[in-house]
Amino acid sequence: MQAGEDTLTIAALRGKLEQLPAMLSDGIRNALGTMIPAGMSWSRQPATTAFTPAESVPAQQPLETERGQPGADAAPEVDIPIPSVFLSLRSIDRVWGEWKQGESSRASLRKLYQDHGDDWSSTTYCCKKAVWLRKRKLICAVIGIKAIESLDDKQAVNLLNAKRSSSSHNVNRFAEKLPCLEAIVHPSGKYGVQSGGCRPVIEAEKEMYCDYLKDLRKHLQLGSGVTLY
Repeated sequence: MQAGEDTLTIAALRGKLEQLPAMLSDGIRNALGTMIPAGMSWSRQPATTAFTPAESVPAQQPLETERGQPGADAAPEVDIPIPSVFLSLRSIDRVWGEWKQGESSRASLRKLYQDHGDDWSSTTYCCKKAVWLRKRKLICAVIGIKAIESLDDKQAVNLLNAKRSSSSHNVNRFAEKLPCLEAIVHPSGKYGVQSGGCRPVIEAEKEMYCDYLKDLRKHLQLGSGVTLY
């Protein structure tokens, strides 16, 4: 008799378990029915998500730093053509050509100053800064000789070449020894140099340029000369 009762109990439990999913589903449906406003019906349907490529949001790209690494605070780089500065310093004539008209399709150094001020020779290109500083000294010297001796471009370049030859230094060493004009003064002495372009020269910069001409006159043993201001 005990075995028969156990069999009935197991069968009853099995039946209850088989009814449980339907009971749970009905209970959930009834509970949701109390939450849905009148006039609306509830039906169980598979969930779908509408998605089209046109609605997709492109992934945000990380900003790039100056060294090419992702970074949130990277500043945009200025697109400035500067291949002239990467050339080696071979002769005074070539440097003056770079200043006046550039080489091949390269922009002239004079135009880079006009369009970009001191941005193009900033620390972004400091790997070639020494080359540029020597070239700038030669450019300033040619312009200074023109002012002091009242010469044209060719005559001033020829005079500077003659001074270089008599010094027994190669062009790089000769350029290094030349006086240095302050970077905020345009090589012509007629403008001030700033980020983004040139501006009118101020009185303090005029004095800087006059002092530079005095140093250049003494260094190259030039004539009595003239003053621009």
